[in-house]
Amino acid sequence: MIKLLQRTETEKLALRYLWQQADIGRVFDWSRPFPHEPLANESCYYCRYKQTFANSAAFNVCQQKHSCYGAKYPIIDMSYVLSNIEEVNFENPDGTYGSYQRTGIYKQVKFEAQPHHVQLVLCNNGQAMCNANCWYHGWRLKNKRTVSQCGESHLCQNDGSLWAQMAPFDDTLREEFIEQL
Repeated sequence: MIKLLQRTETEKLALRYLWQQADIGRVFDWSRPFPHEPLANESCYYCRYKQTFANSAAFNVCQQKHSCYGAKYPIIDMSYVLSNIEEVNFENPDGTYGSYQRTGIYKQVKFEAQPHHVQLVLCNNGQAMCNANCWYHGWRLKNKRTVSQCGESHLCQNDGSLWAQMAPFDDTLREEFIEQL
């Protein structure tokens, strides 16, 4: 079971990547020799800082510096957009083309008392006002808000843009994450 924790980090590249500390239910296997064996399926395998140590002394420095409590809470890549939108062109009914583009803008939201993150995905030349794939779409319908009221609250621009939920980039962690949603 993956439990997301409060701590997050971002890389400041052209497209910002989100890293989030998580309890992934795996504990580092101390019986493995460093660095002769890969750390497959252990928590350090998923961590952002897995390449920063090559022996047990460096591992101890790394785990103290990043507060992972002996690899129990690795900082995992959360850059996968959990939505069926794609960053490609799509055809509008009038023959024009629109596209989706991810931004580096994230919001933290709560779901079942866990911190989750959503990323703003802009719709360029879209002809919709509200996107049914948006994290806040269900909220808008439940609270009987208009498209413009929801857009003012969540700053999506009412042009088909959406807030997409982020999930772990690693396939194994993502499958576990989706199972528990």
